[in-house]
Amino acid sequence: MRVSVVTCGGRELAAVEAELSWLLGDLLAAFPKPEVPAGHELRIFFGEAELCGAATLGEIEVRSGSELTLVVNKRRRMVTCYKSVARIWDADLGECLRTLEGHQGYVTSAVFSVDGQQVLTASDDSTAKIWAADSGECLRTLVGHQGRVTSAVFSGDGQQVLTVSGDQTAKFWAADSGECLGTLRRAGNKASFAP
Repeated sequence: MRVSVVTCGGRELAAVEAELSWLLGDLLAAFPKPEVPAGHELRIFFGEAELCGAATLGEIEVRSGSELTLVVNKRRRMVTCYKSVARIWDADLGECLRTLEGHQGYVTSAVFSVDGQQVLTASDDSTAKIWAADSGECLRTLVGHQGRVTSAVFSGDGQQVLTVSGDQTAKFWAADSGECLGTLRRAGNKASFAP
């Protein structure tokens, strides 16, 4: 069967020979997709029905000549921490997308980078970790505090990390290498960069 894929504005992106048994991935593989900005996802709708999960074109009642709408949607994600793990959640579906495991103590703080590509965690184990948000891979472990790390944040440009510890120090780190760039004494217990 032949179906059209159009933008929200009605511009046709592709006409595709499809099968009723196709899933979202099958349809997306059948035509050149537009560039998707970081932190966004592609979604396909037929009227109000979404082609997602295990749903097939047939199950959402697509027929030959149907017009499917391609939507580029910003993903709403959240990160939480509990005991020694952090979890990344799909805020709309309430589903856990990734579990970030690797700390040896309780995770005290978990935040996204401004671009949403990385997660920064702080822990009772005296370390902070930088994770790839999409894969859950630990990219870097920041070691150097002598007490629990109570707070950790990315700078606005994502180039630096600031951690604060129960040892009363704050440390600045290069986010790309994990190198400690400096230490402040008598720093308190909460980290923040000026906007």
